[in-house]
Formats: sequence, C-alpha cells, structure tokens
Amino acid sequence: MSRLEAAKVFRNEPYLIQKRRPLSDEEMAAVQESQQQNAERLRVAKEEGSTQKTWIAIMDNRTCYGCSSLHGNTIGIDDSFSARGISVPFAPLHPSCRCVIIGVE
Repeated sequence: MSRLEAAKVFRNEPYLIQKRRPLSDEEMAAVQESQQQNAERLRVAKEEGSTQKTWIAIMDNRTCYGCSSLHGNTIGIDDSFSARGISVPFAPLHPSCRCVIIGVE
C-alpha cells in the first residue's frame, strides 16, 4: 500500500477525533507515525506476554479533556479505550496527541 493510499484509509478511520479542517500533510505524517509507534509498542507487549494496556498522557496545560480522561486507564490488551463517545484501540486520539500506550501484565 502506498503512502497516499494509507493516508486515505487513515483519514477514514472512525476513531480519530479530527480538527474541523482537513489535516495538513505534516499533521497526517505525525498522526501516522504516532499510530505506528503505538501499534508496534502493543505488538511487542503482546509478544512479551502483556495482557493489559495503559493509556499515558502528558499531563500539562496543553492536554485535552479526552486524553486527560483516559490517562492511567488500564484495559485488556485487545480492548478499546472510550473517550468522548469514541472507542479507540490506541493513541493518537487527535492530531498533535502526545499520548502513548504501554503494555502491562
């Protein structure tokens, strides 16, 4: 799948809380990189025997309500987090999201 095809698929993912305007190429690249990093983190955690995952947000004055409400939530490794009426398997919740997902036993 080409990068352009991947971007089109990603833009249609229902769990990304998008801004009201289309994402710029830079924003899309950052979102995709974050998504790939978190997916890889979870893949490695599963291989190492983790059965749960935890949402970790950087808690400061830039943290959005959705991310702060998910901070510290631990769920089953194959389950989805729920925030603002949206279920997400892992971060990012939105463009510029600084959250990570870690596997826990």
